[in-house]
Amino acid sequence: AHTVSVRDFIMGTTEVTQGQYEKVVGSNPSRFKGANLPVEGVSWVEACIYCNRLSMLEGYTPAYVIIGDEVTWDQAADGYRLPTDAEWEYACKAGKNDLYPNGYILAPADANYGERHCHNPEEKNKKKRIYTLPVASFAPNAWGLYDLFGNVSEWCWDWYGPYVDNRDYNPTGPKTGQYRVTRGGDWTSRPETMKSVNRNPQYPSKGSGFRVVRNCGN
Repeated sequence: AHTVSVRDFIMGTTEVTQGQYEKVVGSNPSRFKGANLPVEGVSWVEACIYCNRLSMLEGYTPAYVIIGDEVTWDQAADGYRLPTDAEWEYACKAGKNDLYPNGYILAPADANYGERHCHNPEEKNKKKRIYTLPVASFAPNAWGLYDLFGNVSEWCWDWYGPYVDNRDYNPTGPKTGQYRVTRGGDWTSRPETMKSVNRNPQYPSKGSGFRVVRNCGN
């Protein structure tokens, strides 16, 4: 555990939906279809491409230069981008230091996750949720952000790895790596993998979901 500071940013209140993704990209890789379901099956680079295309549609400067699988981030750009690992955790906690939305226990009423893994013994034998649910199906956190726990895992910018230096302002993770960070878990996850402090490794070529952020107050 350590303290970091992040600059001002704006974050999408929900995960990017299939309707939003299809409108921008023209395709939909999701397994479970529905315009208001979160998009899933998106690789890390594809998520970056979406951010750039959305930026151009709305008149912002794209945040990324993308050549094949190589992505360079222009941190001064005002376009849409993926959150850093630190930004995601900061937004998830919403000014608190809780592990879950309502403290230190995750209940099926709080998020879409594998109910058979619930800590509450009375809930363990209930039918497991085996699909994604429409975004904003559960109560938001204190800052109005939905589905930070469960539903679909969310890409972050950072490579997965140990914290590499003592820089505590706007950390962006290791310079290289094998995996990218995902956060929040998905509809099949165990509670212990979904804590607000938990980082999960994912091959960039694999599919996941995501939400977007933009710089502000530069």
